[in-house]
Amino acid sequence: MGADKMAASVPEWLPGGVLWIYITGLAQIAGGFAIILDKMMPLASNLLALLMLVYVIVIHYPLMNNQLTQQIGLIGILKDLGLAGGALLAGHLSGNKEG
Repeated sequence: MGADKMAASVPEWLPGGVLWIYITGLAQIAGGFAIILDKMMPLASNLLALLMLVYVIVIHYPLMNNQLTQQIGLIGILKDLGLAGGALLAGHLSGNKEG
């Protein structure tokens, strides 16, 4: 929903535009289902965390260079770092099950 509006956040040097919105959205949904259903959770949580870190580097960090978008960039960095940490924690906790 609203992929055309979100396509503006895809870097200009990356071909595909709106296609990347759908690909990364499907990756996030698949990772979330894998964590919820406890299927291949360590792999899913690590890949989901990696995707969040790619967002930080490719989308949010470049916003820090412009004074007008610096606050938006920092909010995005902190949000995605928190999500990456949550994904890593989910994978770590799945490996510590008793039984």
